[in-house]
Amino acid sequence: MAIYLSADEIGADLKEIGYPHLRSCMGVTLVMGDGSLIGANFGVASSAPETAARLMALIQAKPGMTIRCMYVTGDFTAHERHGGCDAMGKAQLIGYHGKIACFDTSSAGYAEGAFVKLTSQGPVYAAVVEYKADERMAYETSGGEGGTVTGAATRSGNDLHRAKLKYLTA
Repeated sequence: MAIYLSADEIGADLKEIGYPHLRSCMGVTLVMGDGSLIGANFGVASSAPETAARLMALIQAKPGMTIRCMYVTGDFTAHERHGGCDAMGKAQLIGYHGKIACFDTSSAGYAEGAFVKLTSQGPVYAAVVEYKADERMAYETSGGEGGTVTGAATRSGNDLHRAKLKYLTA
């Protein structure tokens, strides 16, 4: 079952992590050596050190597990305009050295932000990164409107778009 991370939330899943409402936030997803995913949704710059510390604690809860690849998604320009650091800065925050796969949602031109989903393909293959305009998504929530996102689907039933990734090395 997928998990959905909103601003300043962290979590782990064996197969899928979704990031609803990415506008000025940045999703950071780590593919671990066993193919599982650990992620964090970095919101405002002032909370980044705390979010990074909680992400590190979650990583350390998997002793002996290595990070195979880091995926960074979101509107990079908006995130940096609001004081957030870039993909290399996120890697530095968690002490990561290795391959970083980036998808800047600003290239899609979505005024209301984007929904981004990462799906693990196991420990050997690259994760699949898909996206859609946030206003074209329907979210299930617990706790009423504004509550925790527990599910996501496109309003039209059409598939998500496959992201074209750019790669960096930290």
